[in-house]
Amino acid sequence: MARAIFFALLVCAVNYLSATDLRLNECLSSNVHGILDEDGDTPDWIEIHNSGPEYIFLLGYGLSDDEDEPFKWIFPDRWMRPDEHLLIFASGKDRYDFELHCNFKLSSEGESIYLTDPEDNQIDEWELSSIPLDHSVGRQPDNHGPWLYFNDPSPGEANLGQGYLGIAEAPVLSVEPGHMPGAFHLQIYNPNADADLHYSRDGADPSTDHDLYTAPISVGQSSVIRVRAHHPDLLPSEIVTATYLFDESSDLPIISLATDPANLWDDETGIYVLGDEYEADWPYYGANFWQDWERPAHLEFFEADGSLGFSQNLGIKIHGNWSRAQAQKSLRLHPRGGYGQSEIDYPIFPDLPFSSYHRLILRNAGNDWGMGHMRDALAQAISSHEDLDSQAYRPALLFINGDYWGIHNIRERIDEEYLHQHHNIDEDEVDFLEANQEIITGDSQHYYDLLVYLETHDLTLSSNYEYIQTQMDTDNFATYNICEVFFGNGDWPGNNTRYWRPKTPDGKWRWVFFDLDISLGHRWYWDYMNLNSILWENPEQPWTNFIFRKLIENAVFRRDFINRYADLLNTTFQPGNTIPVYNSIRDPLIPEIDRHMIRWDFSPSIWTENQTVIEEFLTERPQAVLENIHERFYLGAPFTLSLDIDTPETGCIRLTGTTIDSTFEGTYFVDNPIPLTAEPAPGYAFSAWSDASLPQEASIIIEPTIDYDLTAIFVEDLSWVPLVINEINYHSAPEFDPEDWVEIFNPWNQTVDMSGMTLMDEETEHAFVFPEGTLIEGCEFVVVCQNLANFEALFPEVECAIGDLDYGFSASGDIIRLFDNQSELVDWVIYLDDDPWPSEPDGEGPTLELIDPSLDNSQASSWAASIGHGTPGSANSTLVTAMDEPSLPLRPSLKAPWPNPFNPQIQIEFALDRRRAMRLTVHDINGREVTLLAEENLEAGHHSYSWDGRNKSGHEVSSGLYLVRLACEDEVQNRKIMLIR
Repeated sequence: MARAIFFALLVCAVNYLSATDLRLNECLSSNVHGILDEDGDTPDWIEIHNSGPEYIFLLGYGLSDDEDEPFKWIFPDRWMRPDEHLLIFASGKDRYDFELHCNFKLSSEGESIYLTDPEDNQIDEWELSSIPLDHSVGRQPDNHGPWLYFNDPSPGEANLGQGYLGIAEAPVLSVEPGHMPGAFHLQIYNPNADADLHYSRDGADPSTDHDLYTAPISVGQSSVIRVRAHHPDLLPSEIVTATYLFDESSDLPIISLATDPANLWDDETGIYVLGDEYEADWPYYGANFWQDWERPAHLEFFEADGSLGFSQNLGIKIHGNWSRAQAQKSLRLHPRGGYGQSEIDYPIFPDLPFSSYHRLILRNAGNDWGMGHMRDALAQAISSHEDLDSQAYRPALLFINGDYWGIHNIRERIDEEYLHQHHNIDEDEVDFLEANQEIITGDSQHYYDLLVYLETHDLTLSSNYEYIQTQMDTDNFATYNICEVFFGNGDWPGNNTRYWRPKTPDGKWRWVFFDLDISLGHRWYWDYMNLNSILWENPEQPWTNFIFRKLIENAVFRRDFINRYADLLNTTFQPGNTIPVYNSIRDPLIPEIDRHMIRWDFSPSIWTENQTVIEEFLTERPQAVLENIHERFYLGAPFTLSLDIDTPETGCIRLTGTTIDSTFEGTYFVDNPIPLTAEPAPGYAFSAWSDASLPQEASIIIEPTIDYDLTAIFVEDLSWVPLVINEINYHSAPEFDPEDWVEIFNPWNQTVDMSGMTLMDEETEHAFVFPEGTLIEGCEFVVVCQNLANFEALFPEVECAIGDLDYGFSASGDIIRLFDNQSELVDWVIYLDDDPWPSEPDGEGPTLELIDPSLDNSQASSWAASIGHGTPGSANSTLVTAMDEPSLPLRPSLKAPWPNPFNPQIQIEFALDRRRAMRLTVHDINGREVTLLAEENLEAGHHSYSWDGRNKSGHEVSSGLYLVRLACEDEVQNRKIMLIR
């Protein structure tokens, strides 16, 4: 015991005496080409230094990037010797092995770092500004000197190299980049009094060896000008890059990429060349382009109209597998904070609701290079409305250092960033695998357990198949296999297989549809029947279709797979649908394809021949596949199924893989039952099937043996109630406490009987049933109170209050749900008490009010804190109308449509803060798109459209509740509207 106490006292004494000698000494916040960790990664790093003569015991010291959490990462039981420089990787990996990795990462755009001793004394603080890529900031001399920038970082060693007090300011060009009408003289302005300006014309990083700017530069042909300021006491400035285009008009966008030629062509450092150590045979493994090397570049994106979309520094890598060996290579774009911006902040894909991207690909069309140059994009575009993860596509012309580089296809990259953007999944909380359980991110344990279950359980048993449905999305898996087989992917299933799941208790595996270059007649023509690729075991790679072979043992999966395939063949894959998609992708390439093919030494006739093959594939494939399904699954004779809706717009019929809302005709098979569900439109209810011999229920299974006609009949449903949760009091102020209450608004112009309806919070057992005779007049309110007596004492003028609730609402956030008397969900709100929700209703007196009852009340932006203690039983105090101030908003703003309710027409107005890609649509209450009102790029300002209550086919829709949706890049806003016929 005495020795332990002595040791503890010794540790404290050593720490106390030496704490002032322990300092943050150097930091690198954007590491790409620098030191590697044991995993071969290049994480950021922090260096601390012990400048004293004593050892320092580090156990209990804290390192953090959050001043309020100084012990975010705690040092292990390790001694630090005198004059030791200790490196800690800021990787987020949280390791204490031979290398130290803290549990946070650094922002290259700047943040603070804190070093704290075990007694909670902050012994050093370091406020980082933005640091250029692969540069560091450190003290010189070590430990107590001023902070300087270093061009040559020294991790784990003394800071002895040349240090700089700052960074030279970037020069300014007199002419903006873009398409030039004629020759001009370029002036360069220098904000640094003692700096020299040097420039290059070949994409090179300007050094003092390049031309010195002394007079305006003559520019008369397509050029890339790069300029940099050099100062003896400062780091060289950022390189300013501008591309000037002459006679390069195109219907495609143009991308100009500028990078030092050595980054591409040098045998030692160039990523585009063979280099010195490569195998002689294709695909030249060992070549430079097979290395995972990233090089800095500058990218400018010009729209087809000549306008500059964006311009920024970023990193580039060679992308792809065997296609790397092609003369034209795919490039991966990596924006990072060290280059300037950590994302590409521009809506590159107008059809997507996103305005920023962390990674993109400039693809050479992969294995379709020099052939069709579109197969992967086409297959994904045709399938884009199915439940699949796929990549957006946009073709562009690429210029590298001013030289024409042909057509590249801009594509999303499917990785954890993609999953976060498309599915709102935390990048660190996903299992993402490929091939045979190879880990991209996360781990493979859940997937391994799934395989074991499939191997050890009888899938003919319903209970086992139902369990599998909780582990994987079987509908997605079926659609994925159908699309791969239909398009004849010749590089699958042994390759190009990826799948993922969110790391949540109910997370299910989904499959990614990508890399269809060897499809659509590339390797196999339209008459190649490849169902065997998923039905027969491959002895060399049994894992490729193991899951499918197990699932097909189950009668329900087999039935649904066949019907789903037939559904797609009757709809999505019909030539009448696929050929227009094909034309939309082919036609923009026609004016450019000859130049592209000749640039890469191909005859343009090759492309034309491939287009013939692709079009023939789309035309002939559906019928051939139907015959293959019939043969391989030993089915009965094909028959024609005709479906219809008795009255248009009153409902739809859901099949296994598609939903129809008008006359439909398709081919199906005897001996394979077909499930059908009649789904009424809002305001309608299922009434009957035209075949009186069928069960008159909404969901049925039919088994025709000959051609068969069936119609779904719907009738008006007056019990359908689109009431709105309009105001919530969940935490009263102590001096004014009526206890909790919620106000419900009736937007109809008719009385609604609420008898038997139910109000719940997140607990199902918390249920208030509205008593018999509870009526809510048109455009009036009902207030449900936790304590009716207390409420009436404080709001004696309110006559529409009822109670008592035997529960209250949580002050930290809750869900409030309203159900009709058939237990169907009518409306719900999930509120919180902090940002982005108003915080004042949490105990300060105000209530939570909808600023307009037509807004989507599931969005925090639709709510505000009331004036005073709320307005139960009357219009909200913060009500916003369509006649609001016409000044520009800070973000896109969809105003309240008017008149609302409406008949026959409603006016829809919105304002944009800047030029944006937008999409304005109307949806039914189930989220189905009814019509597209507008889809275009609009300037900043106020815009107005009208809707006359017709769908995209021109037919009048029925009375009911609809949603107007404005999608502007990554922002979506909804407004509720009511149509009354």
